[in-house]
Amino acid sequence: MVQQEFDPADVAIAVALSFAADQGALAFGPAAFGYLYDATTFALAAIADVLATLVPLAGRTEGVRLQPDGRRSHDGVTGSEPYRSQLRNLGTGAQRNRAAHLDIRQFIRGGSAQSNGRFTVKRPSGGNMPRQPEATRRRVVAGLATIGSLVARGLPVLAQANPPYPTRPIRIVVGFGPGGGNDLLARLIGQKLAERLGQAVVVENKPGAGAIIATEYVARAVPDGYTLLLGATGAMTVNPAVYGKLPYDTARDFAPISTVASFPLLLCVNTAAPVKNVAELVAYAKANPREANYASSSAAFQLATELFKMRTGAPLEHIPYKSSGEMLAAVLGGEVLMALADALPVAGHVKAGTVRVLAITSPQRAPEYPDVLTMAEAGVPGLEVTLWSGLFAPAATPPAILNLLEREMMEVVGLPDVHERLRVMAVKPDGGPARDLAQRIAAEIPRWTAIAKSANVKLD
Repeated sequence: MVQQEFDPADVAIAVALSFAADQGALAFGPAAFGYLYDATTFALAAIADVLATLVPLAGRTEGVRLQPDGRRSHDGVTGSEPYRSQLRNLGTGAQRNRAAHLDIRQFIRGGSAQSNGRFTVKRPSGGNMPRQPEATRRRVVAGLATIGSLVARGLPVLAQANPPYPTRPIRIVVGFGPGGGNDLLARLIGQKLAERLGQAVVVENKPGAGAIIATEYVARAVPDGYTLLLGATGAMTVNPAVYGKLPYDTARDFAPISTVASFPLLLCVNTAAPVKNVAELVAYAKANPREANYASSSAAFQLATELFKMRTGAPLEHIPYKSSGEMLAAVLGGEVLMALADALPVAGHVKAGTVRVLAITSPQRAPEYPDVLTMAEAGVPGLEVTLWSGLFAPAATPPAILNLLEREMMEVVGLPDVHERLRVMAVKPDGGPARDLAQRIAAEIPRWTAIAKSANVKLD
């Protein structure tokens, strides 16, 4: 076995240069890139040679020789394994150099890397660059020191850019009280995310002010992936249309992750109310203005109902609530005459026979409610409304975390049991990528702004 020899002077040079590079004392000019390239080429060949000498093969006593056929030999004994000339070409794979006698140990210790005239090194960027006959060891040692410094500097940065996630529970903040549609969605996807990520996912309800409180809270949260928002149409695209001043900006303060689901609104009344269809509801409201009111927990619900008022002339008074669950409770308790509610919390009441659905805001009838007319069929054209809910993070959340959550959300929403649970409630699973959610927001804010202006709705 051939012993590897190390020149103490070379070691000292490498250590000194590495230290100086780390301290910023050396300002490598354009030539440093050439040094780095040369050093990488020869360092790879040297590593291959060192590894080869660790195996006691007969006849292997001196340096590596590159043969014209691309194989390697030791002292003239041709090896059976192909030696990839990419160590010299660094990945171009286009042309092998002429045969060159290259003694790595001699070169590192101060000898010449040249055997018979000039040789060329194929650069990744293009043509062959002529090299000087002598490539000094100090030049290579400087390049090797630079490589070591870059690696030493780069690995901690990479570790910081991709920290382990998650290592503790994740919170999904909902801007409405328990029992509403967004609360139900958050708990459904939270359970599935917890199973896949191996950490608890906690739903935290922060109701009030049409979800402004919760939305601002997440916008100002630490962007570490542990505080997320289940944001709905009202908070993310309708609020900017109806409020002149908001403590958050949807496009600036949030990073979209994925749309969870979309759904129509259902026009609901108490089964005890003396109305069986939309025409009777409008007539009753006009005849009984003191009883003509409606429940809403979001600017989206309120704006949709104001459009209903415009189309029908019904004199309905707005009564705010903290969730669609509370809205329906108000309908059941006789506190309000009607509510345009999201489909998720309505399903249970319809099944129990405590709520009557008079119309749906989707363009076509829903398979889950085949006997319920669309608004157009019920005599209220131009009232097609589809809302959605999506998962968001604070804007400065690391891309690696956002990408992980996006992938997991797309997988979760695509699960068969999630699809089925949403379908029976007339909710359409989405699970689209972040870019689709961003495009949806960009398109909807101007549309809702125009609707609010036409309906003369301003909530400042």
